[in-house]
Amino acid sequence: MNSYLFYVVFVFFSLVCYFPSFWASFAWSGENNGALKFYGVAMLNIFFIFIHVLHAKSGYLPIIDKNTSYGAQWFSLFVAVAYVFSMPGAKKKHMWFTRR
Repeated sequence: MNSYLFYVVFVFFSLVCYFPSFWASFAWSGENNGALKFYGVAMLNIFFIFIHVLHAKSGYLPIIDKNTSYGAQWFSLFVAVAYVFSMPGAKKKHMWFTRR
C-alpha cells in the first residue's frame, strides 16, 4: 500500500473510532448520564487510548504490524488526549457555538 494512502486511511479510521466517544460526551452528559453508559464509554476510551499511546511511544501499530512516521505518532498522541477529554460527565455539555 502506498504510504500516503496508509496515512489517509489511518487518520480516517482513527477519527471514525473517535466520533462515537465524542458524540457520547455530549449526548450522555447531565441527566442522561448513567453508570452503564459511563463505564461503556470508559472501556471504549481506555482500549483506544492504549492503542494510540502504544503507537505514540513506539511508532508501532499492533493491529496491522507496521512502523510509522513521527507525524503519525504525534497524531496518535493528539487522539489519545482527545479520548481523555471526551467522557460523559455530570454537567450537561454544550457545543461552544450553540446559544444555550
